[in-house]
Amino acid sequence: ADSNIGISFLTLIAKMEAFHVYLNSAKDDLPVFQMTMSETDVYINALKASEDHIIASVAVGDFRLNVLPQICKIKSEYLTILGLSPNHSSSLLQLQYGKGPLALRCCPLQNFDVEKNEMFVVVNLSPMRFVHIHAVILTLVEYMTEGVLGAMAGKVAESAVLAARDLAYTDTGGNKVFRVYAEGFDFILPQSAYESNHFIVKAGKLDLNFISHPSPGEGVAQLFLSDVTMTCDRQEMIIDNPISMDVVAKMAPLNALTPHDGATKINMNVSSISLLLTKQHYSQIMNTLDNNISESDTFLRDNITSARTTSNSGDAVYNWPSIDINSVTHGGAEEVIIKRRLYMRFEFEALWLNLCGDSSSDPIVSVAAVQAKIGLKLLPDTDTNEFDATLLDLLVEDRRHVTVNRHFTKLVQQIKHGEDGFDVCNISYMKAKTKNEVRMKVSLGSPRVVFIPDAVLEILLFFETEKTPPSTVEFDTTKSESRTQIAVTNFTDTKIEKKTIEFGLETDDCSFVLIDMGSVPLEWRRQHTKSNVEVVVMKARTSASANVVSDMKTGQLVELDSQIHCENFEVFSACGVSFLKPMQILCPTILSLFYSSKKLEGKMVTEIAFVSLADLNLIISMRQYALFVAIATSAKDILDRESVPDSIAGMEDSLTEHETDKIKKLVSALEKPYDDGSSTDPLLSRQSTNISCSSHGTKVSQDRVIKLKITVPSTHTTVVNDLQGVDEALFKVSFSSFLNNTEVCLKDNISDLIFHSHTYMLVHSDYFNKMSSRWEKFLLSPWELDFKAVRGQKKGTRRKTTTIDVESHPCDISFSEQFIISLNGAMAMWNIFSETNKKALAIANDLDIQLEMDKKFLSRTRSMARCAARSLTTTLPYGVSNRSGIPITLTTDEYSLLLEDTETYFFSFPLSCGGGSGGYRLYGQDAKDNKTIFILVDGCEIMFKHLDDEITKGKQVHELHDGLYIFTEAEKTGKSLILHISSFMDVRNHTSLDFSLSLRTTLVKHFLGICRRGGSFSPQSKVHRSKAFGVNAKYLQSVYHSSPSNRIWFEIVFSPGQTNNLHGEIELPPFTAFRQMADSKHPRKKVEIFLSPESGKDGCCMSVIFTCKVTLIKGYPVVELFLLPRLVVRNNMFVNILVATPMPSTYSKETSQNKDKGTDVHYLHPFDEIEIYHAGKSVALAFKCADNPVGGNKTGWNKLGWIDVPLDRSSLSKNIHSTFPFLTVTGKDANFSGGCDFYLQDERSHYNDKEDRRNESSKCILVSVHNLGVDHTGDVLFESWDINQQYSVLDVREPTDCQNFTFSTFSSSLHKRRISILPKDGCLIRIIHLSIDSIDGFRRSKSFTIEDVP
Repeated sequence: ADSNIGISFLTLIAKMEAFHVYLNSAKDDLPVFQMTMSETDVYINALKASEDHIIASVAVGDFRLNVLPQICKIKSEYLTILGLSPNHSSSLLQLQYGKGPLALRCCPLQNFDVEKNEMFVVVNLSPMRFVHIHAVILTLVEYMTEGVLGAMAGKVAESAVLAARDLAYTDTGGNKVFRVYAEGFDFILPQSAYESNHFIVKAGKLDLNFISHPSPGEGVAQLFLSDVTMTCDRQEMIIDNPISMDVVAKMAPLNALTPHDGATKINMNVSSISLLLTKQHYSQIMNTLDNNISESDTFLRDNITSARTTSNSGDAVYNWPSIDINSVTHGGAEEVIIKRRLYMRFEFEALWLNLCGDSSSDPIVSVAAVQAKIGLKLLPDTDTNEFDATLLDLLVEDRRHVTVNRHFTKLVQQIKHGEDGFDVCNISYMKAKTKNEVRMKVSLGSPRVVFIPDAVLEILLFFETEKTPPSTVEFDTTKSESRTQIAVTNFTDTKIEKKTIEFGLETDDCSFVLIDMGSVPLEWRRQHTKSNVEVVVMKARTSASANVVSDMKTGQLVELDSQIHCENFEVFSACGVSFLKPMQILCPTILSLFYSSKKLEGKMVTEIAFVSLADLNLIISMRQYALFVAIATSAKDILDRESVPDSIAGMEDSLTEHETDKIKKLVSALEKPYDDGSSTDPLLSRQSTNISCSSHGTKVSQDRVIKLKITVPSTHTTVVNDLQGVDEALFKVSFSSFLNNTEVCLKDNISDLIFHSHTYMLVHSDYFNKMSSRWEKFLLSPWELDFKAVRGQKKGTRRKTTTIDVESHPCDISFSEQFIISLNGAMAMWNIFSETNKKALAIANDLDIQLEMDKKFLSRTRSMARCAARSLTTTLPYGVSNRSGIPITLTTDEYSLLLEDTETYFFSFPLSCGGGSGGYRLYGQDAKDNKTIFILVDGCEIMFKHLDDEITKGKQVHELHDGLYIFTEAEKTGKSLILHISSFMDVRNHTSLDFSLSLRTTLVKHFLGICRRGGSFSPQSKVHRSKAFGVNAKYLQSVYHSSPSNRIWFEIVFSPGQTNNLHGEIELPPFTAFRQMADSKHPRKKVEIFLSPESGKDGCCMSVIFTCKVTLIKGYPVVELFLLPRLVVRNNMFVNILVATPMPSTYSKETSQNKDKGTDVHYLHPFDEIEIYHAGKSVALAFKCADNPVGGNKTGWNKLGWIDVPLDRSSLSKNIHSTFPFLTVTGKDANFSGGCDFYLQDERSHYNDKEDRRNESSKCILVSVHNLGVDHTGDVLFESWDINQQYSVLDVREPTDCQNFTFSTFSSSLHKRRISILPKDGCLIRIIHLSIDSIDGFRRSKSFTIEDVP
């Protein structure tokens, strides 16, 4: 050193194997932190001249920063706050320090400004591990910034307290630059200081640049992290893909002019981040917030009662008269609080949050946000916190495995997009702590929220977590004592501290979607099917606000004021994610709902007002009602959770004696330290108990008053029956000038209920006449109703009375029989739906019992069962049937369809457009759009302007070209309106056989096709075969109009199967003869066509009845040809029978052959038929009961052998009577006169118009019984008195001593009872009943005849 010129130079080179630095607490001057440096090299060059120049470098082989708590409350693995990373065997810290102009020239940093900066610190770290226990880290930061650095920059004080005080007097003249590099960094976030659960955040590269400006407190910090990942202590990934983070923190000077200018601003930019959280992760996060981040205990010291005041040598005593040791922190800072604002801004390019169940392989939902911006403002000067978030798009998607094949997986999504391609969501939140006010405002774009019950349940279960209590924290008696003193305070003398919450919500077109969990794929167009689910959508532009005021101490509601305004509020049903085929339920309207509740004069008064600023138009169908019920039921089944355990369900309404005594003892124990020796005041204990009870609200009786006001200008409700594919309006009811004013006073005892209600309205009602397709008046004039209901205390007594006063003006009603039929049909369909639903649910419950399904799967199965019952479709409203013999084209506004001959296509028209999102069901004179279709036949188009009007026009003729003409007719068939397209000749096959038909002339033969038996309907394809067979219109044009002199034969061919084909033909009259037949008195003719095998081939002939019916439509003949069997035998006996015949050409559903006897035996169920085509003059038949009786005697084949039935067209002149004879116990005929009687009867004898019936149907013989006995008891038989008298006088040699002849009794599936075949009216019979009192075990009545029964 040269003392003459004032220059001194110092060089220090040190090498240390180990170096320990202890950071002592300013409270007790005992160490709280320890820094350990081993294998350390220190190099310092210091030049002191006019300015100080210092350059230093430190290389540390190993570095550790440990916590030294006085008591061991911190887990051992968390004691090292900063140290060696587990993946490295050694640590390396390199530090370069420079100060002064000469030292700054050696700064290794690029673009370092030596003019503005006065100091630099460069730190290079190898991979390190940092443990964050929040309260400990805050203490360390405070110590490093206010204690240690102050001591290094100024004089070396003898204690940490004096060093910290010297820091305030240090002057700075330039910027200080701190630069930290790290190649790897592990951030450990424990759940608490005493638990092993923790999160691990790893950064591949850390770059920190901090510049401290000359102004006190001013600085800028920039932090860049790359390759950041996050796991938990179980090695489960939370941040799966590495991300990068860029953080900029700006600290304003302490002398800023305004609090806003003095705020600390932190901006963090994060690249796309994907978080994977399991339920256990969420629970750990919440416990970390409670037990680490929010924990105020540093776990470093117990309560410090005195400070150490002697030096280490023992002879120096510090005198700090200006410092209160209780206001000094561990870092030695005096408690001078500077309230600075903190502004934090987080920006994410994309944020994905994936919530999972117990593991990452069990996903629940994913939340995705695009360009999310989150702002947080902490304003300590006003004690206010502000939060705002802006999302350009928000998507919540259901990711559970069960949703793989579901159509609705997006729970929340934005529908409309803004100018930048996305709709904006904004959430703002403000909390003023001093004023106890919370303001929250949510502005949504046009979100679509889908309610999936099982997904909602999974999300709710995810966020349920049990908080881990701080088990190692000891109970602080001082705090408990303080809390106890507060608990016994008299609340009546304390002013209520109010907490205010204000909430606002604004949306654009927001839609809320309810889905049916059991929807099955719906086929909505032929050859174009798409699986959809049925949904109900509620859509509106909504604004809502709420102001809630509550008592902070009790949490009870003091005042609530809320309102909801909905513009264009509508409800509609649809199919699928794209809302296909929307159907309006509630037309768009404007609604407002006001709800307020406040305490007035000790009563909680609630006012509810519902106002509609536009008419309400509701169109509800039976199927939509069933859909609502299914959605509500499935949601209830899924969300209905098991009862909450008592431990978390809340406290009981009243305290038990044991609990009261326990509270008394606790209060007494807490008061003992302050007791003067006198006994405990019993009044205080009782007061504590009473207050505890009143805090639950069990001892305080509070009345509640509810006021309801409803104002609706006009409400129109239309009820539609659309079950099973039907589309029929039933009725509509309208309420106009609807006003309701209700006030209800609720008491603790329900019997003390008091209310007053007044309702006024005008009722209008119409019903729909489907025959005329018009609305007709049900109420001829508006029905005025004034309804009053009052319940209150009767004068002179304590009893409550209820008075109902209905003032009704005259009501004029008019309806037709068709209205009753429509209602009855709708009720029948609803009953069918209900029964089908019950059976489907029963099947689902059976599966539950068999497969032991879990709750969610069982609910899903039940929903599918309900949907299957609701989706049962047997018809559609409209249909087109092609019987023209040639292909036609059906064209609607939606599509064109080719219909082949004999096909019938069922369809429905699109709904009318209106002001809502869905189509409108409009009927009768309300319909705005015509139901127009076009039929293209042989190049000629026929237009039907309004299909509903065709039903009143009857059959119409359409002449196309060159003698080609067709007929159309609309008729109501079942629940459908079918338009029939036919040629002028139809063939109707009323047999159970298939016939090949041809038209033959002398020159050419046209094969028409196969006229099949009956028809079949398939609702899935919407196409079925018609029962009528239309003769090809082109062939008819050719044979009748090309050459009028042509002779025309109608040829029929039948293929029996194993034998040769049978052929038959009949010559048709010329075209003019058809017109003459239609004008004659007998436009119907019946002939027999004999079918025989070709010449030289074997086969049995058969005969078919051929009937021709002709009518004229505007001068054009319409010819109907009927194919009928010669004879039909029908079983009308209510029991199964066998019918045998030796004749060929007989057919039934169940036939067997007895080759030994050469007969065919037919098995007939009740009302089954045999068709007989035998070519002879008569047919021989024999009859027998097919089933064994459950009681009475067996019977055999009918007496007297074969019964000969004539096959001519004349009817039977009288009935043919016969008997099933009784058999003995050995199975032989008893040979008595009598048995179970039956008879054969001609069906046509029952009709008056015999001629019409003969020409349109076959001759039918009914096999019937005279009388039938139905046993409702189950143990009654009928005995033949006459036969038993014959048996008693007969010398019987075979072992039939116990023979007793009773009429056969059968089990009937039709009657659900036992039935007995009884004889004619004049035969004597007796009733016998099983009894042990009689000799032979039977009790018998007196003999009587059927005629004697009144």
